[in-house]
Order: sequence, then structure tokens, then C-alpha cells
Amino acid sequence: MEKDSNYLIKDAEVWLDRGDTFFKNNELDSALECYTRSININPRSAFSFFKRGNAYLSSNKIDAAISDFNSSIALNANFAFSFFKRGNAYYKLNEINNAYQDYSIAIKLSPTFSFAFHKRAICNLRFGKVPEALDDLEKALKLNPALSLAYVTRANIFYDKGDYDKSIDDYTKAIKLDPSIEKAYISRGLAYSHKNQLTESLMDFTDAIDLNNNSYFAYNFRGLVFVKMREYANAIRDFNEAIRLKPDYTDAYNNRGITFFIVKKYDEASEDYAHALKLNPNSPNIYYNRGNTYLYQKRYTDAMLDFDRALKISPKLTPVYISKANCYIALGQYKEALMLYNKAIIIKPKFYEAYLGRGNVYMKLKMYKKAQEDFTLAIEIRPEIAQTYLNRGIAFKSDNNIDEAINDFNEFIKKAEANSPQTQKIRQWIKKMA
Repeated sequence: MEKDSNYLIKDAEVWLDRGDTFFKNNELDSALECYTRSININPRSAFSFFKRGNAYLSSNKIDAAISDFNSSIALNANFAFSFFKRGNAYYKLNEINNAYQDYSIAIKLSPTFSFAFHKRAICNLRFGKVPEALDDLEKALKLNPALSLAYVTRANIFYDKGDYDKSIDDYTKAIKLDPSIEKAYISRGLAYSHKNQLTESLMDFTDAIDLNNNSYFAYNFRGLVFVKMREYANAIRDFNEAIRLKPDYTDAYNNRGITFFIVKKYDEASEDYAHALKLNPNSPNIYYNRGNTYLYQKRYTDAMLDFDRALKISPKLTPVYISKANCYIALGQYKEALMLYNKAIIIKPKFYEAYLGRGNVYMKLKMYKKAQEDFTLAIEIRPEIAQTYLNRGIAFKSDNNIDEAINDFNEFIKKAEANSPQTQKIRQWIKKMA
């Protein structure tokens, strides 16, 4: 009997080896058949259940995978990999608590299990426990400095915190370890873009496209870099490609619409915004963008309808109040414009554009002292902007406060472009006023 048992075990191992060969070649159905034969011969093999569970997991048959991992754990409760893989299966089902528990057991059974620390870090991020996630990532990378995806995960944390230098450093480490990680190039490109390092950003998105020329994300983000570089034709080409690859890509339509708006192709911009709104009818930003297009086309009623739609969805989207106020100003309805600026300031008390716009309306109403007050508040918020000093200077000049006007005009000249026609004109004003 013992001899027969040994033969059976050997037969089971033969089928297990065959299954491994099929699995390595990604022939998952054949691998599953072999693992099942192995289990039928030796149903006490924890390893066979583990192998078949892993094949089910790779085939995206999650329930079957969990069932096999359960059997593997029942037969051998000290096998850390079974808990780890079951954790992966739970994670795919979005059962994050179960996944976290399994990763923790895997770590307890195998304290040097770097992959388990990385996966548990991702669970901690889902729980909003950033310090715990960083601690797990630190342990994962200390155990395995070549774990490229752990660098990507940590870089994402730094990116979300706005620490772009640290994020770039970690994305770079990940790319050096594994130059094929497309998302590392895309994410590093975004970090470079935030730092206004546009050449580096452009290179990263291009590298991502070279790795995967179907990456609609990379085309879209590279298009945004081209917009920043004022290479609008290249931007539109990239947005076109992103839309070709993913016809329901709302962001690409919106971004192409913005680009058409910049180059004053308002009809094309409106068409793109309309398409984007069909895909996402609850986007206040797209309504806002289309409203601005209508505003520039002097379609004030249509513009205000879009601004109202945006505000209905997002009542605290303060730029919308400014644009709607601009509609009322164009129609000469200054009282309504002032009410909108007031609402924007209530929502966002340090809103530079609201004080600037309200000050300009007070100027139209010849309420110069109120205009001076608003321009002063705007300057306190954004003291580096030359135009506000010019506006306040004009308000002082209109109120016959010549000394203050000259002071503001001089400040404008210091901050503005030295030889611009406007600067030269202000110098002439100062000479006449002095």
C-alpha cells in the first residue's frame, strides 16, 4: 500500500509539473486541467490547491480561486503564499478588509515577505491610513530594494501630497529597476508638468507612448503639455489620437475643446464640449467651459444657461460666478454683476478675480472709493500682478488723488513688461500728472 501511495504521489507531481509548464506559457485551461488531475490523485496536497487557485486567479475566476486557497490553507495553515494570493483575490473583489487581514497573516507567517508589505500598504491607502501605508512601503523596500512597484506606490503618495520632487525621485527609481512600467512614465510626466518642467514632462509621455502606442492617457496628457507650450496644433493631434483610441474619453473632448477655444475656433470648441457633456452630463466644469465659449461668441443667454447648470451641480465653483458676472457686464446689468461677485467672495473670501472684477464694475459706476478698496484687497491677495496697480492707479486718478495714482503707476511700471506700449503710455501719464 505504501508503495502504491508513493506512485500516486509521483503521478500527482507529474501532473503538477505539467500544469506549471502550461501556466508559464499562459495556457491556463490546460494548466487547470493538469492541476485538477493532480488534486484528484492526491487531494491532501495543499500545494496543488494553491497552484490551481493561482491559475483560477490568473483566469479571473475569483470565487473558484478563493475556494482553492481556502482548501490549501485548511491543509497547511502555515503557507504564507496561500494567504497572500487569497488576499489578492479578495482585493480584486474589492473586499479590502479581507485582503488586509490575509496580507497581515502572510506577513506574520513570513516577516520578510516584501510583496505582502507592499499589498498591505495599498490596502492602508484605501483605508486612508497614509502613515501606515508609508511604514509598510518602507519595510517592503528595506526587505527588497528592487521592488519597483513599491516605489511607484510611494511616489503616488508623494504626488498626492504635492511633494513632486520626492515623487519624481521614486518614479525614477522604479523606471531604473523596470523601464517597462508605463504608469511610472505617465505619473512622472504629470509631476514634471506640475513643476513646469515641460521638456521632461513631454519626454516621459512620449516614452509611455513608445511603450504602448494605445495609451490614450499618455496622448491626452502629452496634449496638455503641448497646450502649456503653446504648440496647439500638436496638442489637437494628440487629443485626436486619444479620442480615436477611446471614443468615450470625456477628458480628451474637453481638453480639445479648451484648445479650440484658445485658438478662437469657438464652433469647434462648442461641439467638443457638447460631445463631452453627452458622455458626462453632470460635469460642472464642462458646462463652465462651454459657457465661456458662448460668452466670447456674445451668446449671453446660452452662456448664462450653462453657467446656471454648472452652479446647480456645484454651487461653490467660484469661477462660474465671475464668468456669469461678465455676461451681465456685457449686457450693462451692473447690479446683477455685483451680486455675483459678492456671492463669490462669500464662498471664497480671498478670491483675487472677484475683487478685481467688482472693482472694475465700481469704476464703471464711478464709485471710485469702493473700486480703490477692492483693488487694494486684490493687491493684498496677489501683490505680484502689475495690472491691479494700474487699475487702482486709474481709480485714484479718477478720484483726483494724484500722488497715490502716481505711486501705483510707478509700481505698475516696475512689475510690467518694460517696453510694452501700455507701459510707455503710463510713463506719459506720469509726466503729465507730475
